[in-house]
Amino acid sequence: MPTSRSRELRDVAERITTALPSVVEEVVLTGSVSRGVADEISDIEMLFVTTTRLDLAECFDHASRLGLVDLDTWGLQATEVSRVFGYYEGIPIETIWWSRDFAEASVAALLSGEQSTSAEAIASGIALRTAGLLETWQQRLRVYPDVVAAVRIEEAAQAWGGFHPTGFLTLARPGERLALIEYLYLD
Repeated sequence: MPTSRSRELRDVAERITTALPSVVEEVVLTGSVSRGVADEISDIEMLFVTTTRLDLAECFDHASRLGLVDLDTWGLQATEVSRVFGYYEGIPIETIWWSRDFAEASVAALLSGEQSTSAEAIASGIALRTAGLLETWQQRLRVYPDVVAAVRIEEAAQAWGGFHPTGFLTLARPGERLALIEYLYLD
């Protein structure tokens, strides 16, 4: 059952979605709101898939027309991905803008084993506007090749390498919180 804050923020995301121009063909609600666990400090995270690639200035223009204020960006610039942050009615909103071609290539890369922070977002995302893309991506991601899974598991385990399981427990002893947090963060 989603938290009341998740329902409230989803309503806001749906209002934003209805105001988007038609160049945005797929809107995916991601993050804590899509998982139903949003709380009072949660933001709204949305992936916008567009029919053509939009540059950052165009994304800023669309965000401004939606009513987002105090616009900013983050991450690498001059890439296929445009990121726009702003506030809507005082609520922090993170938007990521992908062209349809880039989105399709990103899902294909995930299935071939490429690391991506987008996998979880797509897997637990909720379509607020759809051309059927999200449903197709989620179906494709349900069948994860064994060889890719084995490589991912091995890569994740390497961050913990060099420890016998009981040796790792020494990181959890009092006074060693920084080391524990570093390992958890890096993993």
